[in-house]
Amino acid sequence: MKRNATLPPGRPAALSMAFIFSHTGLVAAQESTNNQDLVNERLPYSARHMEQMWKVDCAQLITTLLQWPAVSQNGDSATLPHSLSTQLNLCGYIHNDPGRRFFLHCPDYRGAYQLLEAQQFKLSEALLAELTEKLSDCPQTEK
Repeated sequence: MKRNATLPPGRPAALSMAFIFSHTGLVAAQESTNNQDLVNERLPYSARHMEQMWKVDCAQLITTLLQWPAVSQNGDSATLPHSLSTQLNLCGYIHNDPGRRFFLHCPDYRGAYQLLEAQQFKLSEALLAELTEKLSDCPQTEK
């Protein structure tokens, strides 16, 4: 029996075993991608679902923002809490992103966030009036 001079003894068997195991892994991976029980990683398909995913209620946020006092208890300008500004930013992403099929011009969460950001999230009576205009003075649309 003549041995292959380029490969050490037992090497062809190891190569064939490696091929078999690598091929089985590919078959198993292919079978797992065909499984209908896999988790769906797509983003939600409606604004309401996105709000639920990020645990934000944009309509309630408008009420909260517009009732927020413009002056703190010690007489200074009140500063909007970070949690509310983050929620407002999320609402802008959900409702006012022109690339979305459920894009809205009003309420303008994104514009309200930009107004607050320009004022470093410090509220004033004038700013609350502008926020009211952006968030609640929307023309009524007939459905």
